[in-house]
Amino acid sequence: MNTIHVSIAECSDSKRAININNELSHYTDESEIKALVEKADDMWQHDWDKATRLGTGLFTLLNGDKNKLRTLISQKLSEGEIHLILNIHKDLDSLPFEMMYDNRFITLNSPVHIMRQGGDNHTAITIPDRPLRILFMACSPDNVPENARLSYEKEEEFIYTAAQRLPLALRVVDFGSLSALQDELNRSLFVEGDIKYDVVHISCHGAIDRELGPVLYMEDEMGYPDKVTPGRLWEILRDFPPRVLFLSACSTARYDSNHNSGSFARRMNQQGIPFCLGWNNPVGDSQASFFAASLYEHCANGMSIEKSIQNARIDLKNHLESWPLLRFFTDKTEPAPLIRYTSRIVPVKPRETLYDYLGKCKVKVLKTGFIGRRRQIWEGIRTLNGKYGPKGIIITGPAGVGKSCLAGKIMERMQETYQHNTVIVYRKVKASDILTQLTEIFDRRGIKEGLATIQTDESFTDRIKELFRTVLKDQCPVLFYFDDFEQNLERKGNDWYIEEAGLEVIAPFILRMNWCESRSNLVITSRYSFILEQNGQDRVKELFTIIPMMEFRGADLLKLQENSTVSHIAKSENRDLYVAISKGNPRLLETLDVIAADEKKYNIGEVKKQCRDREKEYIASYLAGIIAQTEDPGCNSFISKAAVYGIPVTKEAYADFGDELMLEKCTALTLMEKEAVLEREPIYRINPFIR
Repeated sequence: MNTIHVSIAECSDSKRAININNELSHYTDESEIKALVEKADDMWQHDWDKATRLGTGLFTLLNGDKNKLRTLISQKLSEGEIHLILNIHKDLDSLPFEMMYDNRFITLNSPVHIMRQGGDNHTAITIPDRPLRILFMACSPDNVPENARLSYEKEEEFIYTAAQRLPLALRVVDFGSLSALQDELNRSLFVEGDIKYDVVHISCHGAIDRELGPVLYMEDEMGYPDKVTPGRLWEILRDFPPRVLFLSACSTARYDSNHNSGSFARRMNQQGIPFCLGWNNPVGDSQASFFAASLYEHCANGMSIEKSIQNARIDLKNHLESWPLLRFFTDKTEPAPLIRYTSRIVPVKPRETLYDYLGKCKVKVLKTGFIGRRRQIWEGIRTLNGKYGPKGIIITGPAGVGKSCLAGKIMERMQETYQHNTVIVYRKVKASDILTQLTEIFDRRGIKEGLATIQTDESFTDRIKELFRTVLKDQCPVLFYFDDFEQNLERKGNDWYIEEAGLEVIAPFILRMNWCESRSNLVITSRYSFILEQNGQDRVKELFTIIPMMEFRGADLLKLQENSTVSHIAKSENRDLYVAISKGNPRLLETLDVIAADEKKYNIGEVKKQCRDREKEYIASYLAGIIAQTEDPGCNSFISKAAVYGIPVTKEAYADFGDELMLEKCTALTLMEKEAVLEREPIYRINPFIR
């Protein structure tokens, strides 16, 4: 390996020794170091002249008056790429040596790759001949300021886009907790003797905590902020260490002066992860996303890790404030390609394949641009994985809130578990639709026993029950999806039940799907929750996880406005007006986007009129369809009083307006919204279109 080692010792007698290739080169005064630290804190990020002066000062610091570093680089250039490894004291991590300047920025315009040595481990690297494996995890805890929201969906899509024509396998953890990361690592199985993931990418906020030191703001089991230290993260990763850990969070490469402690990235490198990447300063979402996508594109093409980083810096060079902020920590492991380039493309792109298939069944889900719903996604995945026993999922909520999109996202994540076998029924559940799709699956998979069962003269109920006992449990996992299920319901009093005409077809899926022991399962989307009684018990509540959905609010609503599906609203001067009218309903926001597209045809008064008309039209149809179905005048009284609350609150807050039965009745009528996932106490609020 063509290497130059440069070390800067800890300060002694106001001086620091600088060694090059284990030989003393020169001393530098601590005052000179402090002057560079002050320049590094200056606003050089937006000023090329200041950046150049700082970069020159950093190179001069290491080069010394004997010109030793410059001479050594010139001599080694004939040998090819140079690894300039900096073994500097942790209190100098803030100095951006990556932007050293010697007639050009070295990391951008020369074959010199600057790396920081954190640990002393040495890992023997075997370069596999297979696609690059990346585990992507984003942490977006509740109860953080709206301006601190992360556009992690865009980062994920950046990487997906970069992977379209590349040998890259991307897995996504849909909940930002340590336990979710551990579950994914334990669940993922690859070839014995090979590592599970080449890269673990964690996107979140980072900080230097006064008490804990460097932390990542991840999520606890309730979705609230969890300050995770390097030690806690290592406990999860130690059994499945990746080759690369990318901490895509602010300050993950920053020195902790309060505790005289190394940065988060440095400490993870010391623990035993060969290559660790982190950002020294705050970095914008778009810049971090762009860099990551570029980095993984180069890695997937078989380029060495250090060369991939350099090329990603070059790709990002128009953003001066970003490219020098990345720190690349390595131990004594020799940098190398993460994979050997292969022309084998990962055959399944979950977004494209699944969404095209759902589209054929008239189930509308988002191809890209999915926003939020993290807790609901994780709850659905945990359920389908058997976390709560053999249960299915029922997603409920008002029209336009995104139930089908959430179901599609959950199904996307579960494709491998169900081997891409999906039976989808839209609106009315018919035996013929189910049997036709099962026949196609069994025929494609060569499941003769399944085909024989379908072709018997037994009743539909008996055939389905037999499949649950055998084929769908032991041979061919299938995920069933009933969309717009309210078309199969009828109202009796204040509750919803399955229509008598469809009971014979639907009942076995509700009552007997658990025989499959989560190997096959059922997902239902419906405006209303419903009841199916057996022996005096509501079996729906017993055998399904109910996931109620609310309209978007807070940070997710802000991110929704940036979605391409409402691109005209995003560019409009009347953006706030449209968002206020939509009250967080994605479908209504998309409808309003049509008006925003034709804004030039109207003066502002006419635009407001159109928006008001659209809102009244929606509210009128909504109330006519729902309130007309109940004869209980108490609902109107309850709603009018409950409107005092502008944010979701627990059921105790509504006690003065009516009893709990009234609250649940209004929720069943979709006059109220309920959100209850994981173990958190349910919260309620009035449907925004009624307030």
